[in-house]
Formats: sequence, C-alpha cells, structure tokens
Amino acid sequence: MSPLCRYLIALGCVIFLGINLTGGAQEQSAPEWHTLLGDSVQAAQSGHYPKAIELSHKALKATQTLPAYQRKSITAQIYSNLGTLYWEQGRYQEAEQTIQQAIALWDKGALKPDPLAQIMAYNTLGNILKDTARYTEAHSFYKKAIAETEQLGLEKTKDYPIILDNWAENYRLQKKYAEAELLYQKAIEHFEIIEGENAPSSAKAFSNWGTLKNQTGQYNEAYTLYKKALSLMEQSLPPKHPRLGLSQANVGGALINLKRFDEGKIYIERGLSILKAALPAEHPMIALQHHNLCVIYGSKKQFTQAEFHCEKAWTLSKKKLGEEHPTTKRMAKTLADLHLLMEDNPTVPSVNPKISSKPASESSWQKVSPEKWAAEIENKHYPPEEAWKKYQDLSINYFHQGQFSESQLALQRALKLAKMASVDRNLQISLISQLGTLYRAEKNYDEALKHYTAALNYYRQHPETSDSFALTSTLGNIGELYYAQKKYAEAESYFKEAIHLFEPSTPMQDSYYATLGFVYQHWDKPDQAEFMFKKSLNIFEKEPVTIPSYRFDVLTNLFHLYRAQGRYEEAIPILEKTLSAHPLNAQDRQTILGFKKQLEWEKHMENAKSHLAKESYGKAEQSTRVALTLSQQSGLNSLKEAITRTLLGLTLSKQQKWSEAQNHLEKAYAIGLKHKDTQNDLLESIQKLLNKAKQQANTTP
Repeated sequence: MSPLCRYLIALGCVIFLGINLTGGAQEQSAPEWHTLLGDSVQAAQSGHYPKAIELSHKALKATQTLPAYQRKSITAQIYSNLGTLYWEQGRYQEAEQTIQQAIALWDKGALKPDPLAQIMAYNTLGNILKDTARYTEAHSFYKKAIAETEQLGLEKTKDYPIILDNWAENYRLQKKYAEAELLYQKAIEHFEIIEGENAPSSAKAFSNWGTLKNQTGQYNEAYTLYKKALSLMEQSLPPKHPRLGLSQANVGGALINLKRFDEGKIYIERGLSILKAALPAEHPMIALQHHNLCVIYGSKKQFTQAEFHCEKAWTLSKKKLGEEHPTTKRMAKTLADLHLLMEDNPTVPSVNPKISSKPASESSWQKVSPEKWAAEIENKHYPPEEAWKKYQDLSINYFHQGQFSESQLALQRALKLAKMASVDRNLQISLISQLGTLYRAEKNYDEALKHYTAALNYYRQHPETSDSFALTSTLGNIGELYYAQKKYAEAESYFKEAIHLFEPSTPMQDSYYATLGFVYQHWDKPDQAEFMFKKSLNIFEKEPVTIPSYRFDVLTNLFHLYRAQGRYEEAIPILEKTLSAHPLNAQDRQTILGFKKQLEWEKHMENAKSHLAKESYGKAEQSTRVALTLSQQSGLNSLKEAITRTLLGLTLSKQQKWSEAQNHLEKAYAIGLKHKDTQNDLLESIQKLLNKAKQQANTTP
C-alpha cells in the first residue's frame, strides 16, 4: 500500500475514533467526509488519480461542518494528500501550493494522524521541486525528511527507503552518480529488511537505479534493473496502473539503447497506452514516450512517423516544463537532429519543421551505428599503429551523436594505443587537445583546461616541429572555454593572441574576430564588439569563409547591438544583409522579417517621442500614425498597437483633438485589458489620459 493510501486510512480511523470518544452518544455510521476519503483511497490505489482528487475535494468541502479544532487537522492531511495526487498527475504548481498549505497548518499546531505525516509532506515537496529542476531546494527537504525520520527512530517504516530513493533521484538528475547509487542500494536494502527478498515496494528504486545506468551508458545493466522493476510491479499493481505503464516504457527505452528497436517499440507502445488512459494528456511521461517512438522510427528512416512523435514530444514538454527545462532541450535537440537526417534524405518532406539547426559539418556520422563500429574494431584485432586511428574515428562518431562519455572513452583508448605505437608526438598532442574539447562539451571545464594547456605548452615549447594552425586553434579553444564560463578578460587575451598569430585576412581570422566580438558584447563593451564585428565582415567580403553561418551570427548580433543603441538607420540595412547571409528555413526567414517590421515600428515611435519632446506635434502625429500602421501588421505583438494608440492619443490631446484622442485611447485600453503582458501602470496611464480626453471632448464646443 502506498504512503498516500496509508495516511488516508490512518487519518480516517484516528479522527473518526476521536469524534466518537469525545462526542458522546453518536450514530455509528461514518460521517460523509470519512466515507469520501475511503473512496479516494480506493481510487488512488487503482491509479485513478483524477477520481481520487475529485473525492478529496468533496471530503474537504464536507469538513466545513466540523468544529474548528477538528477541521484544521483533517484539512491539513487532505491538503497533504491532494498535493501528492497533484504531483502524480504532473500538476506541479497546484501540488506545491497544497503541500505548503498542509505544512503551514501543522506548523500552527494541527494534529497529525501519523508521526510521519509531515515528514512525507516534506518528501512530496522535495519530489515537486526535483521534477521542476529546483534541485538545491529539493535537497534541503529530502535531508530534513530523513533527519526527522531517523530522529523519531522510524527507519524500519517503508517511508524511510521511499525518501532515500527520491533523494537519490535528485542526485542522479544533477549527475552526481556516486551519491545517487549509494542511496538506491541503501533504499533497496531497507525495503528487503521490511518486506523480505524481492520486496514489491523496492520496484521504483530498481527502476530509478536502471535510469542511472542508462544515463551513464551502461545499457545492459539498465535493462536488467528495469526488467526487475517491471516484474515486481506486475506482482503488486493493477494492470492499468500508470506506474506499471511507466515501467513498461522504461524497459522499452533500454531496448532502444541496445538497438533492439522492434522489441523496444512493443514495450513503449504498451506503456504509452496505459499512461494515456491514466494521466493528463500533457504529462511529461507521455511526452517522453513520444520521444522514444521518434527515436525508433528515426532509426528505421520512417521519417514521417518519427517527425510526428518528435514534434508531439517537444510541444508537450515545452508546454508543461518550459523551454529551458533539460528534458525540453533534449527533445529539441532530437528534433533538430532528425531534420538533419531528413536533409540528407531530400525525398522525404518535412511536415512541420519548428526547430531549425545549422547543418553539422559531419551530419553523415549520425547514420552509422557506433556500437557496431566498436565491435568490429575489437573483433578484427588491429595492431596499435592502426587501431589508434580507428578509435579516434569512433570517438568522432560518438561526438557527432552527442554521446560525449562514449566519445571520451574511445579517444582515451586511441591516445593509449598511439603512445604504444610511438605515433608522432604532434598527433598525440592533437588527441590530448581533442580530449579537452570533449570535456568542454560536458562542461567539465577544469579537465578541459588541463588538456588544452598541456597541448598549448607543447606547441609553444616546440615551435620548430609544431603546426602553427594547431597552436592558434588551441588558443581559440582556451578562449572559448573561458568565454563559456563568462571569464571575459581571460577569453579576450587568448583570442587576441590567436588573431595576432593568424595570417592577415584569412577566413579563420575572420571567425576569431567574430568570436571576440561576441565576448565583448556579453562583456558589455559595445564599441569593441562593433569594431570586431566590422573587422570580421570586412574579411568576409574579401574572402568568404567556408561556413557562412559565422556571417549570419555576426550580422544578427550587430543588428541587436545597433538596435539597443537606437541606431535604427544602421540596424535596418544589417537585417537586409542577414536575409542573404545564410540559407534560412521559412521560420527563420519569418523571424528576421518580423525583426525588420518591429525595427521600423521602434524607429517611428522614437521619432514621434523626439518630436513630442520638442513640441513639434504635427510631426509627432505623422510618425505615430506610420507606427500605428506597422503595429497592426501581422507578426507584431498586439500590445504594440495599444502603446502606439496611447502615444497617438497623447499627441492628439496636445493638439486639442479631443474626440479623436478619446477614440484611440479607448481602443488602446480595450487591447490592454485583453493582453496578458499588459502592465498595470500602462493601463493607469491610458485611463488618466482617457478621462481627460473625455472631459475635454464633452466640454469643448
């Protein structure tokens, strides 16, 4: 029985007995709220969470007739239970609010029906924070829950390993794998102490441990753990329970990683069917299964089906978790990678390419199975002088598929074999530098710097044998490393040295000027950024770089720089160049055209304000009317029309055109009321101007 159900039952029994003992002669039938809670328990046990939530709300309403001292305690527990049910449904904001309400009531003295009631509320709050990527906050609640459990000597309750398992998950999501694995093992040990070998309650810990193995590339171990979890859940859960559906899907995901796609598809579809029936349509777990189906269909080059599922996964995740959530970003990358594959198969049309990605220089790597390649290298027993190059190529293969840990292992193997074969020292140093790049991709900046510095020192100490391009590239790599860490002064010094060593007016010098411009822009040094961007563009005009995306990025950033400074006459021509700088998909082209419209609008609005300040009301009105026409064009935010009409209303008021001013201000106010981003101070300003215009319009003959 889950902690949620046990607490509901404990709540009902304890408080119902309390009523009979303190209330004297009463009818023996259970009160309405108690019956409703019992029904809620049954619904939750069966995985029917929406029904359980509905019954809990009815129970909450039924407690209104109870005396205050009883109502407060019952309400606290119902809030706690509701929070858990909301969490199970992925309704995180509601879950957090109700759990916090429960804790607040307990802090004010409400009685707990179970010693662990408040502790498990801390646990659920930790789960909510964990699932919304607020890991530091979640850690504090798990730590508090464990400390209070141990203080009460309740380590032999099932709730203790449940909290350990959730705490382990929080570590896993932060890639603190060693800490997570210890807690998983500890949780399983405690479950088995309580329930014996093959404890059903340990299923979730086995499943989460499997996810850790999956995340670290130990796919066979992940599959074994997932199968163990599924076996335990099948013994203890009804066939349509959402956790059973998730367990089916986990086994399918492990099979995908083992390239056993047909088997994986069976489990994924089975799991998705259960999850769709039990969870809200936008639940993150449903999005994840669409993502898995995308991978399966993509591997078979069935791109229409793959794109459908990828698009579905990304849209659901973005809507529920937000664009910055790690899961959403991963799904966005998968969709972008899929479009790269579709570019390599031009006969397959894209249904709805929402995410663009610049073509990778080696997109063909994504067609090759690195696992198969690795097996062939091992089976053929190449001598070290050949094997090192095979492993280097394998590392590149993994890298282009975003499998950085595997790429790193292959490259380390390549370096070891290169040393055994006494390969040229420059080639060995090149491998060390490549390792630095892999560490940088994983954001392990200390290791990346160590490897880059080792390469740089060698190149500086052996200028007679070293490749000058390798030296400048390493300087650039270190500059990029510091740039990624926002250490702009350090980045500047390395990029400057690299630029100085390059031959003048070469394409590589162009790209380094561009990157140094990005550094200055983020460093809030707009003059230096502009200078570098212009240097880069001048070189490009003489000798275009092989990857025109650099020019696109430079132009885009130069546009934003001019725009921020109000230099509209210079910004608009930059946008014209941007449109021809790089092959754009329809969405990116639309975005740039939207920028152009917005820039034109900003330009005329600034002109209007300038004329208004100089009391040139006729010119101010003329500029504002042009801005109004632009604001009504498709693609611009409707709030811009409200702002423009407000300025026009003010300008007309200055000319005592009260009726016309009133008309524009009324329209501005109506738009502002409907728009979700409207600030209260804007509405207040419009209202004041409108009241004055109405008053003057009514009194003016």
